[in-house]
Amino acid sequence: MISIPILQSSLCYYNNQIIYISSSLIPSMTSNITPYGSASASSIYSAGYPAYYAFDNNPSTAWVPINTVTPQWIQYQFTSSVVVTQWEFYNIGSSGTGVWSLQSSNNAIGWTTLDTHTIAPDATQRTGSFSFSNSIPYVYYRMYFTNTTGGSPAIYFLKLYGY
Repeated sequence: MISIPILQSSLCYYNNQIIYISSSLIPSMTSNITPYGSASASSIYSAGYPAYYAFDNNPSTAWVPINTVTPQWIQYQFTSSVVVTQWEFYNIGSSGTGVWSLQSSNNAIGWTTLDTHTIAPDATQRTGSFSFSNSIPYVYYRMYFTNTTGGSPAIYFLKLYGY
């Protein structure tokens, strides 16, 4: 079994706002496959918006899908299964509504929806932090969204918490 290091918490500033970046089960990614695990997405807008930007703990970078066609998803594959009980994200790209779900899988084929929310088109809904009940470990977790209106989402961070 591989042990996952505990990451340090920090404060970051983005557009003169403080964004608290706390410890996540996902490491600060420096590419789609480093330091460990794997980040992937349904699409990317261009090479300047890779999947791992949603997991790099940098509030000035983001993953952006190719367009507003849904469904779209951003996912992280752990090196061993983990139990996730909370997720949070920061999105400033989509100005419209959307249905955002956290899904899990052990084979990246069959997916289980763990949590779902409808996000409203106002600034207070562009960040989300949600807890839910789960005791099943999975290797793959993805943020899956449908019915977005008002532009492509830009996911500046997606964090997963649990054990």
